[in-house]
Amino acid sequence: MEKSSVPASDSSASSPLPKGAVPILAVILAGLLTAGAVYVNRENRRERDLLAKNQTLTTNIDQLQSQIAALNDKLAAQEKLAAQKTAEETVTVPPAIEVTKPVAPPATARAQRKAAPKTRSPQPAVHDNRNDQRLKEIESRLNKQQDDINGTKNDVEKTRTDLEGRLASTRDDLNGSIARTHEEIVELQKRGERNYYEFDLAKDKDFRRVGPIGLSLRKANTKRKTFDMTLMVDDQQLQKKSVNLYEPLAIANSDQGQSVNLVVTEITKDRVKGYVSEPKYRQTASVSSASAPAAPTQAPTGLQRR
Repeated sequence: MEKSSVPASDSSASSPLPKGAVPILAVILAGLLTAGAVYVNRENRRERDLLAKNQTLTTNIDQLQSQIAALNDKLAAQEKLAAQKTAEETVTVPPAIEVTKPVAPPATARAQRKAAPKTRSPQPAVHDNRNDQRLKEIESRLNKQQDDINGTKNDVEKTRTDLEGRLASTRDDLNGSIARTHEEIVELQKRGERNYYEFDLAKDKDFRRVGPIGLSLRKANTKRKTFDMTLMVDDQQLQKKSVNLYEPLAIANSDQGQSVNLVVTEITKDRVKGYVSEPKYRQTASVSSASAPAAPTQAPTGLQRR
């Protein structure tokens, strides 16, 4: 019986890749993962720097507003004190002293006949120099108080000018990261750095979930363009009062490891509109050379309007 000859299997058929390709692909993959981790860390670091800068600018603005309020109180107190002193130190100049002719004792008829009639001219009124001196002192005090008031006014105007300049600088610094319209929010979303959640919130004591936090509008001032809001973050309530339009609020969130931002872009009667943004990537640990970096956890993408 003839034995059927079976052709020897080709060893190259069991290996779809040529020799040496697997290590090269592993090196390329490790390089891509390392580059991705470096990029994420760099973006996180830039975001933290920007948030720190925003918080510092907000603190400076609050301090300047407190200084202006103190100067206004000081100015009002000085004006009130000047008015009281003016009323208390008003002096009425006494009338001039008249010198009357002394009455002569009655004389005898003979003496009256011998005495020749004499006419005496009245003496001029005596002028009291003490009144003039006191009036000069009062006038000097009033002038000094007026100078103090003018100096305080100048300080207030200078502080206001400085505050306006800092506010303008703050707006310029924040223009690149704060959106004012829905279209600008979409542009920021396209950068791929953060997730954005728009909201239209009416005045209510109950909380409404917007992204990672809860919001409850308590007051909306259309004249001053400010609002009061209570935030629910990590099961804790945070009170935010007299927040200005377009003023960013940075809220620390333990779930994200980074700050969540809130911005109101429109204030109407008992209603505000705006958005909440959160980091798209959670904060990752630094990459070591001994271990491969962990893949970043990505939050849900896409702009959400609520």
